[in-house]
Amino acid sequence: MSNLVQTSEQSETQNIPQLTLWRMITGGQIAQAVHAAVQLNIPDLLIDGPKSAEELAQQSGTHAQTLYRLLRALASLGLFLEDDQQRFRLTDASQMLRSDVPQSLRPLILLCHTSAHWNAWGDFTNSVRTGENSFQHLYKQQYWAYLDTHPDEQKLCYEALSGLSVGEVEAIFNAYDFSPYHNIVDVAGGWGKLLTLILQAHPTTHGILFDLPFVAEKAAAQIQATEIGERCQVVGGDMFKSVPTGGDLYMTKTVIHDWDDAHALTLLRNCRSAMKPGAKLLLIELVLLPGNVPDIGKFMDLFLLAVIGGQERTADEFQRLVEEAGLVFERVIPTGPILPTQSGIAIIECSKRPDDI
Repeated sequence: MSNLVQTSEQSETQNIPQLTLWRMITGGQIAQAVHAAVQLNIPDLLIDGPKSAEELAQQSGTHAQTLYRLLRALASLGLFLEDDQQRFRLTDASQMLRSDVPQSLRPLILLCHTSAHWNAWGDFTNSVRTGENSFQHLYKQQYWAYLDTHPDEQKLCYEALSGLSVGEVEAIFNAYDFSPYHNIVDVAGGWGKLLTLILQAHPTTHGILFDLPFVAEKAAAQIQATEIGERCQVVGGDMFKSVPTGGDLYMTKTVIHDWDDAHALTLLRNCRSAMKPGAKLLLIELVLLPGNVPDIGKFMDLFLLAVIGGQERTADEFQRLVEEAGLVFERVIPTGPILPTQSGIAIIECSKRPDDI
């Protein structure tokens, strides 16, 4: 028996490269299987407890035996748990795919499996050959312009971004002292979750939430209904033309990574033009881990290349951009990784020189 065990262990060790490659090659199949389960609302159907494939098939309008095969495969990965009565229940992972949880990843997986996303990835080799954004190459427009004419996907995109943002906002708030500032300008601030949290904690601070007009219109309705409504002005506009003046602190959260260096420099220079001498600018972004360190952010960088047309950056790359825009690169403040193998959201603190008038 010991010889058999030893032979098995040796075989498994020898096959590690093949197993690693197999997981890489079949990763798309796993993603499609997860997407199917979410599309069929299986996580929501299991909220009230374990169910058999037959029960779930009746509720989801699917073929029971085929649904069982899907759930069995996903249970082998830990997404569901199958008991000895062939009933399935939620795990910690699938809880995050429910539609009713604050940080639900349901919108993200639905977004990533739209035909536009898959088509962009299908053209990815061309991006590597040319450096051109796959989406732009296929659709002859930027992803954000495409969303303007596809409202269902646009809604899904903002829901996905909102879900990802929930855990980040508190970490950012806890990592930085916002108390010295009197007027904070949140550039491309979306629904204003971070700015709202800051203003709620600092009753004498005022804020300006700045984003595209259609985003600003929706955000204004939400913010005006809260206790910070009188202290928060919501402004619509184009950050590549100008940003509001008058702030002693400017911030952008996961905005720079959506753009190439040329657009990023335009935005940074517009912020610099609006800033008072000595004012601060916070770039809140993923900062890539160095070298061969495993890092989900490095694959987020490829997603940005394929779909959005932006890129994730290292601390050195951020410093180069900031200094080229005429600002002072002060420091990088980590907020901690969301996952053990993910570059965490960091706060890159910059400033406008006191003599820069």
